[in-house]
Amino acid sequence: MYTRIDHTTENSTSQLALASESLREPLNPHSEAATQLQSMANESLQIDRLHTYQRMANAHSEKQEVTQLQHLADDSDSVMQLKAIRGGGYLKGTVKYTPQNNNGSNSAYLMEASNIELKDPNVASLAGNHSPSVDPPGWTGIQGLGITKKAPFYKRMHLLNGELGGSGADVENLAPGSTDLNNAHAKKVENKLQKYVLNGGKILSYNVWAFYRTSGLNRMSSTTENIYKSSLHSICCEYELDDGTNMIQKIEITEDKQTAQNWPD
Repeated sequence: MYTRIDHTTENSTSQLALASESLREPLNPHSEAATQLQSMANESLQIDRLHTYQRMANAHSEKQEVTQLQHLADDSDSVMQLKAIRGGGYLKGTVKYTPQNNNGSNSAYLMEASNIELKDPNVASLAGNHSPSVDPPGWTGIQGLGITKKAPFYKRMHLLNGELGGSGADVENLAPGSTDLNNAHAKKVENKLQKYVLNGGKILSYNVWAFYRTSGLNRMSSTTENIYKSSLHSICCEYELDDGTNMIQKIEITEDKQTAQNWPD
C-alpha cells in the first residue's frame, strides 16, 4: 500500500508571513522574498501533484483489492454454494449459470458445477424434492400446443440434475426438452454421476451446455416456429471425476429425429 502524504510543510507559517511583508513594496525579481515565493509556489505545485498521484494510487490499489477479492470469491467453494442442495442436505459443492445468447435473448444457460460430493457418507440415497416449480422461457407456449401431455412429451429439463444438487426453483437450471432427450441425459450421464457420488466419489467439474433450435420447420406457422425455437435439440455434457485418471469425459446428446416430426403446425 502507498503511504499517505502530510498536507503541512515545515516553517510554512513563518515563510508566508515574510512573503506577505515583502508584498507591501514593489517586488525585485532577484530579491530573497521573490526567491522564497517561487520556492513556495514550486513546493505547492509539487505537493498538489503528489496528492493527485496519491489519489490515483489509492484508487488503483482499491481496484486491485476488489479484483483480488473477486478472484478469491470466484475460486472459493464457500462463497457460492449450490443454489438448492438436494438429497436431504447431504450434498456440497458449487454451481454457477452463465447466460448464453439464443436467438437474440439470454434464454440458454451454461451450467458449471464443481466439487460435488457427500456431506454425510452414510446417506442411503440422493432423493429429494427437486421437481420444477418455475417455468423457463417458452414453456407456456409448449404447454399451449399440448405437447407436454402427448408426443413428444416435453419436460422442464434440469441442466444440473436434482439429485446432484440442481434446483427446480431456479429458472437458470431449467430448459424445455423432450422426454427422449431428458431420458438420454439420465441414461448416459446423470445416473453414472449419481452412483459415483453416492458411493463416496467427488465430481471435480461438471458442465452442461444447452443448445436451442435456431430455425423452424417449413410447415410451421410463425407462432409455432417461435415456440419451437425455445426448445432444446441437444446438450453437451463434460465432467471430470476425482478418480485419479485426470480424464475429462465429453458426451453430446441429441434428441431422436422423431421429436421434430411430432410437433404440430
